[in-house]
This record gives sequence, C-alpha cells and structure tokens, in this order.
Amino acid sequence: MKPIMESIMTIFIKIKKQILIILSIVLVAGCGGKTQDLEEIKSKIETNFPQVNHISAEVVANWLKEDESKTILLDIREKDEYNISHLPNAYNVPPDTSIEKLQETILKNLESDRKIVLYCSVGLRSAIFTQKLQDAGFTNVYNFNGSIFEWANLNKPVYQGDGLVKKVHPYDEKWGKFLQPQLREDLSNLESREN
Repeated sequence: MKPIMESIMTIFIKIKKQILIILSIVLVAGCGGKTQDLEEIKSKIETNFPQVNHISAEVVANWLKEDESKTILLDIREKDEYNISHLPNAYNVPPDTSIEKLQETILKNLESDRKIVLYCSVGLRSAIFTQKLQDAGFTNVYNFNGSIFEWANLNKPVYQGDGLVKKVHPYDEKWGKFLQPQLREDLSNLESREN
C-alpha cells in the first residue's frame, strides 16, 4: 500500500508544480503582452523547465537548412491553430495526445539520429510535451522556445498546407499580443468560419 501512496503523491506533486509554472507564466503574459515581452516568457519557460533542451529560432532554421530530413517538427497546438499556419513539414500533435499514440504513429520507426523539435505558440505547451517525451526515454528531443510566434516575428516562413501564408493563430487576445499585429489572424473571422 505504501508504494501506491508514494506514487500518487509523486504524481500530485508533478501536477501541482506544472500548474504553478503555468500560472506564473500566465501572470507574466497578462502584464504587458508586447512582442518584446516574449523574451521574458521564454526566460520563465527555461527557468521552469531546466531539464528540457531549449533551442532558438536560429538553431531550428539552421537544422532545417542543413538537412531537413534529420529533423522532425511536432506542432503541439490544437488543430484549429495548426490549420491557420505551421512551420514547414510539421506534424500536428494536439497537447492532449498520449505519448503511446505518438509512438504508434508519427514516431514509429524513427531513426535514432533524427532530432525531434517541438513547438507551440510561445514554447510552454511544447516544453511540457518535451518533458513527457524525455520522461518516456527520448533523448534527441528539443523545445523550440519562442515557438511559432518568434518564428513569425522574425519573418520566417509559415505554411497552410504547402502554401506560404502570412498569418498565425494568436491563441487568444492576451497571448496574441506577443505576435506582431500584422501577423495575427483575426479571431472573429475564425469564429464566424466555425459556425
């Protein structure tokens, strides 16, 4: 009985820690929301996920330029976010996807030298998922801190399917402030399309 209680307590502590991390980052997001504040969000993510390998937009761009076949991009956003735009050749993996399902599909038969790069809007959801992959034994896995918001703010290409586009799903009004205004997809347009 004691090992079961210890396991439950360990899980509870991990969940509590993740909630506190998310709350601290959300508080920072609510205190400004300008594109330059993205650096503060990135710093908080790195501080709160020290065990995760964090990489920058420059590193991602270099890896894709050197040999795109050696890097797999996982977009850890909801399908509606991914459908607006994504990085080139990225796979959509909603945040609630189980590691087991991912291993049975996208990561099945993955070559050991292939880098797995995860991204989301700013790097928080992808940091959480990167940690889960590391806990499952993956070692060549990286969180793109700053994620698609930083990528788009640096005028790097985003795609809808195979077509180049200029807009990014802003997640919501508060988080969208970390995107340059001209890059934000209008959420009211999205709501009317969904109805």
